[in-house]
Amino acid sequence: MSSSDHFAKRLAGRLFRISFLVGLFVVMAGIGAYVSLTFIIKGEDTVMVPDLIGKDVVYALEILSALGLNTRVKETVYHDRFPKYHVINQHPEAGAAIKKGRDIKLRVSRGTETVVMPNLTGLSLQHGEILLAKNGLCSGVLATMSHNRYTIGRLIAQNPLPGKTVLRGTCTDLLISKGPPAWQLPLVDLTESDKQNEGIGIHGQTELLRFTLENGFLKKRVQVKMEMAGIILHLFDDFLPPGQEVWLLAPKNGTSTMSVYVDGQLLRFQTMGIGESLGLMIGKR
Repeated sequence: MSSSDHFAKRLAGRLFRISFLVGLFVVMAGIGAYVSLTFIIKGEDTVMVPDLIGKDVVYALEILSALGLNTRVKETVYHDRFPKYHVINQHPEAGAAIKKGRDIKLRVSRGTETVVMPNLTGLSLQHGEILLAKNGLCSGVLATMSHNRYTIGRLIAQNPLPGKTVLRGTCTDLLISKGPPAWQLPLVDLTESDKQNEGIGIHGQTELLRFTLENGFLKKRVQVKMEMAGIILHLFDDFLPPGQEVWLLAPKNGTSTMSVYVDGQLLRFQTMGIGESLGLMIGKR
């Protein structure tokens, strides 16, 4: 082999290596550019999930919307620690990197499971039921009775009592006024001198019904009924404080029976006739 052929072969080998290195460099540069561009694009579409636990749901909606994420309320539950409309937990968790447009599922508090029973006395039935529903409660048994102070349709009493802590969903029994009774004998306000008169039991064509409620803390419903000639007369029906002494005038018109109820329990049943004097007491004076 001549020297010129040897030189040509060496030159070709160098050119090949140079071409190979240049080509490799171009390929690596292309790969690097592609990877960098991909990270840049992904970086623009990826966001970090914020911590929303304990935040108000409206605040959470604003934050997620600003990040390009969707808000989805998975469920609402009662919770003793988190106030109403505050986030209890979330998915994905805070700190996760996700693409924009993804859903963030939230569990939201409905507030505590207990509520203080509102005072419904004096309200109309409609307003009372609205107030109950607003507190997560419902109306239960509805009963009616005549009442001198409350007009027709007004609520006289309730059970459970106002101020009591109850579970949401509790149904409240309501007592509704039918208005003043068609006929009722009055309460008698007697002076001390009258009370000392032994003949106070008879007043012409009336007799005095007299009793005292037991001591306690809650008002008691007192009902006095008279049956006369097959007709039942409601002499008295009202709520009175413990220890209250009640005096009622009852008509004397032939033979009649008198029944006294306190909180629905019959405490006294007595036959009355002309000339009889009825002195009746409940509990201790």
